[in-house]
Amino acid sequence: MNRQEPVIDANAKPYKTLTERVTLSWKELLGLKPAAGPQEPTLGLEPESAAAPAAAPKVQASAPKGPEVTVPPADALAPKPFEPQPLVLSEEEKKAIIERLTPGIEASVREGLRDVLDLSVSNAVARMKGDLERTLSSLVTQAIEREIKSLKVDDIVKR
Repeated sequence: MNRQEPVIDANAKPYKTLTERVTLSWKELLGLKPAAGPQEPTLGLEPESAAAPAAAPKVQASAPKGPEVTVPPADALAPKPFEPQPLVLSEEEKKAIIERLTPGIEASVREGLRDVLDLSVSNAVARMKGDLERTLSSLVTQAIEREIKSLKVDDIVKR
């Protein structure tokens, strides 16, 4: 048995639009009846479920009619938004909460302030050091110029 691979022929029919590929009109498409649903392959065998009802006699029993069930509208079934109830605390409970939370909050605030102060002081010291280093050379130069002007150059040259 020779097996042949499928070949895509690009020259067969070069379709450019959908209407060139689909030859049915809308009226023909609407006239087609849809399939009953997806069916499994049967390999040429008759499915058992289809053969059994045909052989069995059909018995139709009418269901007894009971009270009609009414379904509430969808709005009634939707969950209602959560509305928290206001919490009412006694004075003793409020004092107990304050006494319990105060030390921790105070320690956190102190630590934060200490960090900010340390950072601010270190930045200020760094700026001061930078300013001193920049101005030190000019201060020394100015002091030397004043001293040279105040000294008599003739006395220094003679020595």
